Amino acid sequence: MSAVNTIKVQEEDVQALIFDCDGTLIDTMPAFWEAWVQTCQIYDLDFNEKRFYSMAGIPVRDIFEILISEAKHLKVKPDIDTIVKTKLEVSAITVAEIGTPKIDAVVAIAHKYHGKVPLAVASSGNRSNVMQALRDNGILDMFDAVVTAEDVVNHKPAPDIFLLAAHKLGCDPTKCRGYEDANAGLIALQAAGMEAIDVRLLAGYPHVEASSKSVLEMEYRGASAKFAKKNTAAKKEEETSEVGTFLRQLVIGGVVAYLLYILLAHLVYEAVKEDAWSAD
Repeated sequence: MSAVNTIKVQEEDVQALIFDCDGTLIDTMPAFWEAWVQTCQIYDLDFNEKRFYSMAGIPVRDIFEILISEAKHLKVKPDIDTIVKTKLEVSAITVAEIGTPKIDAVVAIAHKYHGKVPLAVASSGNRSNVMQALRDNGILDMFDAVVTAEDVVNHKPAPDIFLLAAHKLGCDPTKCRGYEDANAGLIALQAAGMEAIDVRLLAGYPHVEASSKSVLEMEYRGASAKFAKKNTAAKKEEETSEVGTFLRQLVIGGVVAYLLYILLAHLVYEAVKEDAWSAD
């Protein structure tokens, strides 16, 4: 089962639709899996297909960071930039050989709403690959905005990429409906306050058995834990800021009270002195 969707947007209230790309609009997964197989063989990293699908939506660099950290048998760890570059080069070959057709069950939804509400793509993939896949399938022009991994610092399951897409469309995030094939993406949509649709549950969606993994199988070390840590840090910073604000207000209030006390004492003193003079 996928992440539980707890947010619903009434049909008449929908302002925009936002789609993930890989595995949602475009069936890139078989070509990408083959690229992962070849790259991991080159660098002697352990990665299986079940885990590949469970980590869908997590940026390539984050996945490699996990795999490299687990490769205790390697005396020399591969350079992360080099291995990511290799993966992109291999992906270009496997994509050309295997192809990346559109997923009709999802694209049909985009066609249904095209021209009625704004549409956007929010993908963890790199921009060149995403734009090429959309262009090759003749659907790039349907979308009013395309947001990719390069556009945000915090990736899925952080909500940043979906929030940015909504911002580019000029729409209220809570009035957006998002479509995802990955647990990381579904979590990100809900964190953004959007309705999250799991496309793996749509009739006609490919790779159902391979991709419908439990949220418990998701690799939180490379994604969710990082997001949770950032949220915790942000919360602590906010709490610290609130305490600091309170203390500043308390100090300012104390200073003002003290000054008022001095002023009042001075006025009383002057009044008493004037009365004394009058009595004389």
